Amino acid sequence: MLFEFHSASRLAGGRTRLTFAMPRGHSYLLQASSDLLNWIDLNSTRPLVNSTEFTVPATTPLARQFYRAEKVP
Repeated sequence: MLFEFHSASRLAGGRTRLTFAMPRGHSYLLQASSDLLNWIDLNSTRPLVNSTEFTVPATTPLARQFYRAEKVP
């Protein structure tokens, strides 16, 4: 199984909820970008492990967002 994004939903207060599927036993960092060139870490202090959901805080300073996940070695 690969990391798969399923949906992104806007929440109250400007937050965004990401839902996804990921392989068990692997850690991932989520990143966001407004231009697909410059990426910012969304969870650099705590990699995701066995998760299915992540809420992006409203403080993320991007008007239009693209998301990606990177496997932590």
